[in-house]
Amino acid sequence: KVTEVSSFSAKLTWGANGNPVNTTYTLAYGSGSFSLGGICPSGAECTTTNASTATIKGLIPGTTFVFSIYASNNDGIATAYHSKVSTRTVTDRPDTVSGSPIGTSSVTWTWSAVPWDNISYNVYSATPAVPALLTNTTERFFIQTGFTPSSTGMVLITAVSGSLEGPASSTATTHSKAAAPQPRFTETTSLTTTLSWDTNGNPSDIPYAVSYSTDNFA
Repeated sequence: KVTEVSSFSAKLTWGANGNPVNTTYTLAYGSGSFSLGGICPSGAECTTTNASTATIKGLIPGTTFVFSIYASNNDGIATAYHSKVSTRTVTDRPDTVSGSPIGTSSVTWTWSAVPWDNISYNVYSATPAVPALLTNTTERFFIQTGFTPSSTGMVLITAVSGSLEGPASSTATTHSKAAAPQPRFTETTSLTTTLSWDTNGNPSDIPYAVSYSTDNFA
């Protein structure tokens, strides 16, 4: 059975079923379909051990792997393969990235954890054609500044451990807050009032909502 799994490895254990300590076990595994049979099945990789446990390393993150095992005595006579067991390795990228505005010039980004040792995260701006590195951080949030009012921010996140950098997350998008307009009355008659305002740095296509009241919004 699979007792531990990470992004790049899986640990399996099995009962000796009465076999002596010097019994050789052959563990076959692969991420694709393979038929059981032979010393090592076609389409699978194999490893041998005299222990009742094995850790398979070098696996691909976020991938389903299938495992099977057989035992051999000192004469090399093998048992049949045990029925297959499977597991999926842990993903190697942040699954959830989201952004929210703080003000007119800044937004905050957050993302889900990747369970690696010595983990940090690269935050890339996804606005240019070639993503530009904004920061590397051991936190799972980043405050990005330098926005103009109601402008678009786009990022993607990668996990980093030592010299290894995982694949990028999906692109996340958010917008900085719009700036408050500065209204002024420009014309008033007995029946109408004309109100205009400065955009205060907002883009030309931003919508505005005008509310009015005769009782000071009581």
